[in-house]
Amino acid sequence: MVLGNGLTQAPATFVNLSPTQILAVVPAVLPGTYSVLVTTPGGTDTTAPPTLLVL
Repeated sequence: MVLGNGLTQAPATFVNLSPTQILAVVPAVLPGTYSVLVTTPGGTDTTAPPTLLVL
């Protein structure tokens, strides 16, 4: 997985996510953070996507 800043190592948060569940990784307001839009097993979008801190 390649994140927007060029990192190729996926954070541990991604371990249990299927690639098909990840809709988008978009830069958040703070530098180095990304909002990840994922789908639930039911196929609906999460209302509060998690924000990852990329170190």
